[in-house]
Amino acid sequence: MKKPKIIYFFDTLCGWCYGFSPVIKKLAERYGDEFDFEVISGGMVTGKRVQPASVMADYILDAYPRLETMTGVTFGEPYLAMLRAGTRVQSSFEPSLVMTTFKYLLPEKAVLFAHDLQKANYYDGLDLNDFANYQTLVESYGLDWATFTEKMQTEAMKKATLQDFETSTAYGVTGFPTVFFENETVRSQLSQGYQSFENLDDLMQQVIEYQKKQAV
Repeated sequence: MKKPKIIYFFDTLCGWCYGFSPVIKKLAERYGDEFDFEVISGGMVTGKRVQPASVMADYILDAYPRLETMTGVTFGEPYLAMLRAGTRVQSSFEPSLVMTTFKYLLPEKAVLFAHDLQKANYYDGLDLNDFANYQTLVESYGLDWATFTEKMQTEAMKKATLQDFETSTAYGVTGFPTVFFENETVRSQLSQGYQSFENLDDLMQQVIEYQKKQAV
């Protein structure tokens, strides 16, 4: 019998997902034996939304202290300096393509990799449009960089990335982060937006109780 799934819809460029990333990481660590955890990239910054950081810089610089206070994450000075400069183009496709390729090669570590991707952006301030900047992170998971880049450049990975964006839309996701529970008969949204670990842990316990009742 297939394990039920927890599906995490996120975007690497979503600040609230960065705040939520320690929560979903801890959840996967606690419940990984009982549920499969799947990560879906939402494609938040694509098409006409691909713009220089200056477009959103003032808003983010004003909002990030509140996000830090609420979630406990820290925005790194390299990222904040990038915002102040405002010239870097922000695009979700490149990190989403990297995420798709990683999922293909090492799906069981997808939640952890999503967490690390966001740290690379929001703390380290790496330019995620430059694929060379992913090498150290990818290799830290024991993956061969040459093999990874070869797979990443295939049409199959590009199509799979776009399919993730379409899946997000098909599930009715309108904001990130969003978490779904799904088994062979039921699909249910657990949360949308930032949730504390304690709140989501309570929801997971309710899901487990539901599963037990369904099994009787």
